[in-house]
Amino acid sequence: MLTVANCSDSPDFCRFCEEVEEACSKAFSNAYYEPSFCFNEGWELDLILELYNNQTPVPDAINEMVEAIEHAEYDAYMSTPPWDR
Repeated sequence: MLTVANCSDSPDFCRFCEEVEEACSKAFSNAYYEPSFCFNEGWELDLILELYNNQTPVPDAINEMVEAIEHAEYDAYMSTPPWDR
């Protein structure tokens, strides 16, 4: 089982992470914005590690990460005062 301390040493985890990051970037890109995700710290790393350790298939992991990113963005938006939105 991988942890935050040793996950970067695993080539399989790195491939899994890169595939999910690339798909998430495509999911959020549009004509004006092309994001680049790097799940190397914080809650994103914790979640991708959990998905990898649970042997979640890549398509399901992508869906989980996209949903988590959307939720985090919504929380950030709602925590901003209305006059600053």
